[in-house]
Amino acid sequence: MTITNACIQMDLLRELQPTVCIVEEAAEISEPALRAALPPSVKHLILIGDHEQLRPPVNSYDLVLHNRFDVSMFERLLQAGLRGNCQLSMQNRMHPEISRLLLDIYPHLRDNHSRVSEIPLPFCLRSSPSARHAIWWDHAHPELGDLSEGGGGPSSTSKSNSNEAELCVRLALLIAGNCGMTVTILAAYVGQKILIRRRVEDFARSDSRLA
Repeated sequence: MTITNACIQMDLLRELQPTVCIVEEAAEISEPALRAALPPSVKHLILIGDHEQLRPPVNSYDLVLHNRFDVSMFERLLQAGLRGNCQLSMQNRMHPEISRLLLDIYPHLRDNHSRVSEIPLPFCLRSSPSARHAIWWDHAHPELGDLSEGGGGPSSTSKSNSNEAELCVRLALLIAGNCGMTVTILAAYVGQKILIRRRVEDFARSDSRLA
């Protein structure tokens, strides 16, 4: 059941009188929303999440600035030194070359070498003896402006870089063409995501194979 549905079905929850509540992705749920979804019968609250990643989305900047609505109950309790918390320390998905980039955020992160050390390189990189799982691609093109998701005009909340978007899309299409596989592009800003999506659509219109 989602948080929204729990609020809608509060009469049912009050009737069922649950004493234990498990909340997934708790770091992405605002404290007011979580409090509203908990019936008074709950005695044991189990919160699962990662406060080092996404915070609760808040549309009002004033609520973030003055009331800290972007801090979840999960994060606030951890910052207050709540006992009884547990953090996973073993990762099973990333090659060590990639996972070591996260040690500043997760200093106790360890690799399950029996699973991740043998992760193969992408097919298009295997022919190069110096190929690596993590590749840094530097450029000197500054951010030119912001984009809004609605009309494409300027926005004070998101950044974009047209040259970087062009590089990302061309590289993704090159890899997809060589490997016959899907490629994921992660963008740090909504504006950059919009710009990348537009460039992909431009390529798709010019080449029916990419549609």
